[in-house]
Amino acid sequence: MIESRTRCLTLSPSRRHNRKITVQTSFMRDKQNTLFDYYQVRRSSRLEAKSSKDDNKKDIYNRILNGIEEGLEARESPGKGRGVFTTKEFKTGDFVLEYYGDLIDRKAAIKREKSYELDNSGSLIGINIFSYSIDATLDKGRLGRLLNHSRTEFNLVSKIIEIRGIPRIVFYASKDIPKDVELCYDYGDRSKRSLKLYPWLRY
Repeated sequence: MIESRTRCLTLSPSRRHNRKITVQTSFMRDKQNTLFDYYQVRRSSRLEAKSSKDDNKKDIYNRILNGIEEGLEARESPGKGRGVFTTKEFKTGDFVLEYYGDLIDRKAAIKREKSYELDNSGSLIGINIFSYSIDATLDKGRLGRLLNHSRTEFNLVSKIIEIRGIPRIVFYASKDIPKDVELCYDYGDRSKRSLKLYPWLRY
C-alpha cells in the first residue's frame, strides 16, 4: 500500500518534485503515524469463521466426553422394539450423538460376535481404520445403542473421530430432521452371512 501511495505522488508535475519527496519522507519517518491512521481496521472474516468452527468443535467434544445427549429420547418403534426419537429439530450437519460402548480389539470383537449370534443379540460396530470395534450391547444409559437401521430412510451419517487418542463413532444429521422423528442410519452390511442372520438389513 505504501508503494501505491508513492506512485500516485510521482504522477504529479515535475515542478512539484521537491514537494513530492518531502511528503513521502514525512510519511515514512513520522513515528507517530501508523498504517492504521490511513487504512480502516477490519476483522478478518476468515478468522471469525475459524473461531466459530473451533468453538463448535469444543462444544461437540464436551458433549461427547460428558455424555450429554440433548433433544433425544428412547421410545417404542413399531416392529423394531425401542428406538431413538427427536424431541427437537436438528439441521443438516448438526452433531446428534455418539455410539457409546466398549472399545475392543479385533480378536475380542470376533469372539463376542460369535457368542451374540447364538441368541441373536449384540450391538457391535467395527472401526476398520483403527482395527478396533465398539460393543454397545450392554446398556450403559446411552442412546446410541438403540439406533435402528434403515437403508432407504436414514437421517444420520456416521463419522470416526479421535479424542485424547481414543477413536469414537459419532453421528451427524444427514438432512434436516423435524421433532418427533425416529433416528436411523444405514448399517451398511450387505454380506450374505449378515443378510441371512439379519434379513431386515435389506430394507
